[in-house]
Amino acid sequence: MRYNGKKARISPNTARCDNLVNKLNLYLIPLFLLFSHDAYASRKADVIRRLNRQDRLDEGQQYCEKWQSSTPEAPQELRERCAEVYFRVTEGKTSQKWEEFRERWDGTQAAEDARDPLVETLIEELGENGSQSDYQKMIELATTEELKEACKNLAIKSALISVKSPEEAKKLALEMPDREEILMLAERYPDAFFTISIKDRTVNVTIDPPLPMGNPEPQWAMRCPEQEPVLWDTAVRED
Repeated sequence: MRYNGKKARISPNTARCDNLVNKLNLYLIPLFLLFSHDAYASRKADVIRRLNRQDRLDEGQQYCEKWQSSTPEAPQELRERCAEVYFRVTEGKTSQKWEEFRERWDGTQAAEDARDPLVETLIEELGENGSQSDYQKMIELATTEELKEACKNLAIKSALISVKSPEEAKKLALEMPDREEILMLAERYPDAFFTISIKDRTVNVTIDPPLPMGNPEPQWAMRCPEQEPVLWDTAVRED
Protein backbone atom coordinates (compact mmCIF):
# COMPACT_ATOMS: atom_id res chain seq x y z
CA MET A 1 0.00 0.00 0.00
CA ARG A 2 1.40 3.44 -0.99
CA TYR A 3 0.58 6.88 0.41
CA ASN A 4 1.96 10.04 -1.34
CA GLY A 5 4.37 7.91 -3.25
CA LYS A 6 5.61 6.21 -0.13
CA LYS A 7 4.88 2.71 1.01
CA ALA A 8 2.61 2.83 4.03
CA ARG A 9 2.98 0.38 6.84
CA ILE A 10 -0.03 -1.15 8.58
CA SER A 11 0.54 -1.43 12.26
CA PRO A 12 -0.34 -4.70 14.06
CA ASN A 13 -2.98 -2.86 16.10
CA THR A 14 -4.74 -1.72 12.93
CA ALA A 15 -4.76 -5.26 11.56
CA ARG A 16 -6.19 -6.61 14.78
CA CYS A 17 -8.96 -4.00 14.72
CA ASP A 18 -9.87 -4.96 11.16
CA ASN A 19 -10.06 -8.61 12.13
CA LEU A 20 -12.23 -7.76 15.13
CA VAL A 21 -14.63 -5.73 12.98
CA ASN A 22 -14.92 -8.58 10.48
CA LYS A 23 -15.72 -11.03 13.27
CA LEU A 24 -18.29 -8.69 14.76
CA ASN A 25 -19.97 -8.41 11.39
CA LEU A 26 -20.28 -12.19 11.23
CA TYR A 27 -22.13 -12.15 14.57
CA LEU A 28 -24.20 -9.06 13.91
CA ILE A 29 -25.70 -10.35 10.66
CA PRO A 30 -27.45 -13.41 12.20
CA LEU A 31 -28.48 -11.33 15.23
CA PHE A 32 -30.04 -8.77 12.90
CA LEU A 33 -31.87 -11.54 11.06
CA LEU A 34 -33.07 -13.00 14.36
CA PHE A 35 -34.39 -9.66 15.61
CA SER A 36 -36.03 -9.01 12.25
CA HIS A 37 -37.75 -12.41 12.35
CA ASP A 38 -39.02 -11.84 15.89
CA ALA A 39 -40.27 -8.37 15.02
CA TYR A 40 -42.05 -9.73 11.95
CA ALA A 41 -43.68 -12.49 14.01
CA SER A 42 -44.76 -9.92 16.59
CA ARG A 43 -46.40 -7.83 13.88
CA LYS A 44 -48.27 -10.90 12.66
CA ALA A 45 -49.50 -11.56 16.18
CA ASP A 46 -50.67 -7.95 16.44
CA VAL A 47 -52.65 -8.35 13.22
CA ILE A 48 -54.45 -11.42 14.59
CA ARG A 49 -55.11 -9.70 17.91
CA ARG A 50 -56.65 -6.72 16.15
CA LEU A 51 -58.86 -8.89 13.93
CA ASN A 52 -60.03 -10.86 16.98
CA ARG A 53 -60.96 -7.68 18.85
CA GLN A 54 -62.91 -6.49 15.81
CA ASP A 55 -64.75 -9.84 15.59
CA ARG A 56 -63.31 -10.42 12.11
CA LEU A 57 -62.80 -14.09 12.86
CA ASP A 58 -62.97 -15.32 9.27
CA GLU A 59 -60.14 -13.01 8.26
CA GLY A 60 -58.18 -14.03 11.33
CA GLN A 61 -58.49 -17.69 10.40
CA GLN A 62 -57.35 -16.98 6.86
CA TYR A 63 -54.19 -15.24 8.07
CA CYS A 64 -53.51 -17.97 10.63
CA GLU A 65 -53.73 -20.61 7.92
CA LYS A 66 -51.58 -18.56 5.58
CA TRP A 67 -48.88 -18.16 8.23
CA GLN A 68 -49.16 -21.82 9.32
CA SER A 69 -49.57 -20.74 12.90
CA SER A 70 -50.72 -24.11 14.22
CA THR A 71 -47.43 -25.84 13.48
CA PRO A 72 -44.98 -26.38 16.36
CA GLU A 73 -42.38 -24.34 14.47
CA ALA A 74 -44.56 -21.21 14.43
CA PRO A 75 -43.62 -18.39 16.87
CA GLN A 76 -45.35 -18.92 20.20
CA GLU A 77 -46.88 -15.45 20.34
CA LEU A 78 -48.51 -15.98 16.95
CA ARG A 79 -49.79 -19.41 18.01
CA GLU A 80 -51.31 -17.90 21.16
CA ARG A 81 -53.18 -15.20 19.23
CA CYS A 82 -54.44 -17.61 16.56
CA ALA A 83 -55.55 -20.10 19.21
CA GLU A 84 -57.68 -17.34 20.75
CA VAL A 85 -59.43 -16.86 17.40
CA TYR A 86 -60.10 -20.56 16.95
CA PHE A 87 -61.31 -20.83 20.55
CA ARG A 88 -64.12 -18.41 19.74
CA VAL A 89 -64.92 -20.29 16.53
CA THR A 90 -65.16 -23.59 18.45
CA GLU A 91 -67.57 -22.29 21.11
CA GLY A 92 -70.96 -24.00 20.90
CA LYS A 93 -69.60 -26.94 18.90
CA THR A 94 -69.39 -30.65 19.76
CA SER A 95 -67.00 -32.30 22.19
CA GLN A 96 -65.14 -33.75 19.22
CA LYS A 97 -64.47 -30.22 17.93
CA TRP A 98 -63.19 -29.16 21.35
CA GLU A 99 -60.87 -32.18 21.50
CA GLU A 100 -59.55 -31.42 18.02
CA PHE A 101 -59.00 -27.80 19.10
CA ARG A 102 -57.02 -28.80 22.19
CA GLU A 103 -54.88 -31.20 20.19
CA ARG A 104 -54.17 -28.68 17.44
CA TRP A 105 -53.33 -25.81 19.78
CA ASP A 106 -51.60 -27.83 22.48
CA GLY A 107 -49.16 -25.70 24.45
CA THR A 108 -51.23 -22.51 24.28
CA GLN A 109 -53.27 -20.89 27.03
CA ALA A 110 -56.40 -21.20 24.91
CA ALA A 111 -55.98 -24.99 24.82
CA GLU A 112 -55.79 -24.98 28.60
CA ASP A 113 -58.85 -22.72 28.84
CA ALA A 114 -60.77 -25.18 26.65
CA ARG A 115 -60.77 -27.89 29.34
CA ASP A 116 -63.94 -26.76 31.11
CA PRO A 117 -65.92 -26.06 27.91
CA LEU A 118 -65.02 -29.57 26.75
CA VAL A 119 -66.24 -31.08 30.02
CA GLU A 120 -69.46 -29.04 29.94
CA THR A 121 -70.13 -30.23 26.40
CA LEU A 122 -69.46 -33.85 27.37
CA ILE A 123 -71.92 -33.54 30.26
CA GLU A 124 -74.60 -32.36 27.83
CA GLU A 125 -73.82 -35.11 25.31
CA LEU A 126 -73.38 -38.08 27.65
CA GLY A 127 -75.74 -37.31 30.51
CA GLU A 128 -76.00 -40.53 32.57
CA ASN A 129 -75.14 -42.78 29.61
CA GLY A 130 -71.35 -42.56 29.67
CA SER A 131 -68.89 -45.18 30.87
CA GLN A 132 -66.94 -44.91 34.10
CA SER A 133 -63.78 -44.20 32.09
CA ASP A 134 -65.61 -41.31 30.36
CA TYR A 135 -66.50 -39.71 33.67
CA GLN A 136 -63.04 -40.28 35.12
CA LYS A 137 -61.54 -38.49 32.13
CA MET A 138 -63.99 -35.62 32.63
CA ILE A 139 -63.13 -35.35 36.34
CA GLU A 140 -59.43 -35.11 35.48
CA LEU A 141 -60.07 -32.50 32.79
CA ALA A 142 -62.34 -30.24 34.85
CA THR A 143 -60.60 -27.34 36.58
CA THR A 144 -63.39 -26.30 38.99
CA GLU A 145 -64.73 -28.24 41.97
CA GLU A 146 -68.28 -27.61 40.78
CA LEU A 147 -67.64 -29.35 37.47
CA LYS A 148 -65.74 -32.18 39.13
CA GLU A 149 -68.66 -32.81 41.50
CA ALA A 150 -71.13 -32.79 38.60
CA CYS A 151 -69.05 -35.44 36.84
CA LYS A 152 -68.85 -37.56 39.99
CA ASN A 153 -72.63 -37.44 40.41
CA LEU A 154 -73.14 -38.53 36.81
CA ALA A 155 -70.63 -41.34 37.28
CA ILE A 156 -72.56 -42.61 40.29
CA LYS A 157 -75.93 -42.40 38.53
CA SER A 158 -74.50 -44.24 35.55
CA ALA A 159 -73.07 -46.92 37.83
CA LEU A 160 -76.42 -47.34 39.59
CA ILE A 161 -78.18 -47.85 36.26
CA SER A 162 -75.63 -50.45 35.17
CA VAL A 163 -76.07 -52.66 38.28
CA LYS A 164 -77.81 -55.90 37.27
CA SER A 165 -77.27 -58.27 40.20
CA PRO A 166 -76.92 -58.36 44.01
CA GLU A 167 -73.21 -59.01 43.59
CA GLU A 168 -72.76 -55.87 41.51
CA ALA A 169 -74.87 -53.90 43.99
CA LYS A 170 -72.70 -54.98 46.90
CA LYS A 171 -69.50 -54.21 44.99
CA LEU A 172 -70.69 -50.70 44.12
CA ALA A 173 -71.85 -50.04 47.68
CA LEU A 174 -68.37 -50.87 48.95
CA GLU A 175 -66.89 -48.38 46.46
CA MET A 176 -69.06 -45.48 47.70
CA PRO A 177 -69.86 -46.17 51.36
CA ASP A 178 -70.88 -42.61 52.25
CA ARG A 179 -73.28 -41.97 49.39
CA GLU A 180 -77.02 -41.90 50.02
CA GLU A 181 -77.55 -43.58 46.66
CA ILE A 182 -76.71 -46.87 48.40
CA LEU A 183 -80.28 -46.84 49.74
CA MET A 184 -81.52 -47.22 46.17
CA LEU A 185 -79.36 -50.31 45.77
CA ALA A 186 -80.59 -51.72 49.07
CA GLU A 187 -84.18 -51.28 47.93
CA ARG A 188 -83.56 -52.97 44.59
CA TYR A 189 -81.32 -55.76 45.90
CA PRO A 190 -82.07 -56.31 49.61
CA ASP A 191 -80.37 -59.72 49.55
CA ALA A 192 -77.08 -57.94 48.89
CA PHE A 193 -77.35 -56.03 52.17
CA PHE A 194 -79.68 -57.81 54.61
CA THR A 195 -79.27 -61.19 56.22
CA ILE A 196 -82.29 -62.16 58.33
CA SER A 197 -82.23 -64.85 61.00
CA ILE A 198 -84.95 -65.89 63.47
CA LYS A 199 -84.18 -67.52 66.78
CA ASP A 200 -86.74 -68.10 69.54
CA ARG A 201 -89.18 -65.79 67.72
CA THR A 202 -86.54 -63.05 67.76
CA VAL A 203 -85.70 -61.53 64.42
CA ASN A 204 -82.09 -60.56 63.86
CA VAL A 205 -81.04 -58.48 60.86
CA THR A 206 -77.42 -58.17 59.83
CA ILE A 207 -76.62 -55.36 57.39
CA ASP A 208 -73.46 -55.67 55.35
CA PRO A 209 -72.27 -53.48 53.74
CA PRO A 210 -73.55 -50.85 56.19
CA LEU A 211 -75.99 -48.18 55.08
CA PRO A 212 -75.16 -44.47 55.42
CA MET A 213 -78.29 -43.85 57.50
CA GLY A 214 -77.34 -46.51 60.06
CA ASN A 215 -78.92 -49.89 60.72
CA PRO A 216 -82.73 -49.71 60.81
CA GLU A 217 -84.82 -51.76 63.22
CA PRO A 218 -86.46 -54.77 61.51
CA GLN A 219 -90.23 -54.75 61.17
CA TRP A 220 -92.65 -57.38 59.93
CA ALA A 221 -94.63 -56.37 56.89
CA MET A 222 -97.00 -57.85 54.36
CA ARG A 223 -96.46 -57.35 50.65
CA CYS A 224 -98.91 -58.34 47.97
CA PRO A 225 -97.96 -58.60 44.30
CA GLU A 226 -97.68 -55.20 42.60
CA GLN A 227 -98.39 -53.37 45.86
CA GLU A 228 -96.33 -51.45 48.35
CA PRO A 229 -95.37 -53.25 51.60
CA VAL A 230 -97.72 -52.69 54.56
CA LEU A 231 -96.62 -53.03 58.19
CA TRP A 232 -97.92 -56.29 59.68
CA ASP A 233 -99.71 -54.62 62.55
CA THR A 234 -101.47 -52.28 60.15
CA ALA A 235 -102.46 -55.11 57.82
CA VAL A 236 -103.90 -57.17 60.71
CA ARG A 237 -105.99 -54.26 62.00
CA GLU A 238 -107.39 -53.55 58.53
CA ASP A 239 -108.39 -57.16 58.07
